[in-house]
Amino acid sequence: MKFFAIATAVTAATTPIVYGSFRDASANAVSPLTSCGSSSDVFTPKDIVLTPYPIKIGQPLQVTATGTLSAPINNGSTITVSVKEFGITLFSKTEDFCSQASQANKTCPIAPGPQAIQASQPVPTNVPAGTYNVEIKLNDPSNAEIACLSGSLQFSK
Repeated sequence: MKFFAIATAVTAATTPIVYGSFRDASANAVSPLTSCGSSSDVFTPKDIVLTPYPIKIGQPLQVTATGTLSAPINNGSTITVSVKEFGITLFSKTEDFCSQASQANKTCPIAPGPQAIQASQPVPTNVPAGTYNVEIKLNDPSNAEIACLSGSLQFSK
């Protein structure tokens, strides 16, 4: 049950996090995520802010993110979220990126240029408090990397 609760919460917390960087917007808004991509990635992150942070169990998580695309994100692109604790993979899920992006009012293909996304996700009440290592990869239909983010997400009561 702990596995399912963690997987659900991390997926909810990270699904809209496609763009990212590492800036504190206020004392209660921060992103522990950093780019794990390469210079050839299509997306260059600028800012990503999680409010509140640490993520509060049972409360909405607001995600605000900006960055620049050098090429379009097309239908058929995927987003993979992997969660680890103590080096053990607890969860890994791949979904259609464009279906997820539509929940944040983005429609594929997403044109090159500056991008901004804002989304709110509920964090389930059954998530155990703790810190979980997360990796988020966005790939195009040919499996070339668009972006990669990783970091430790802290959940608190």
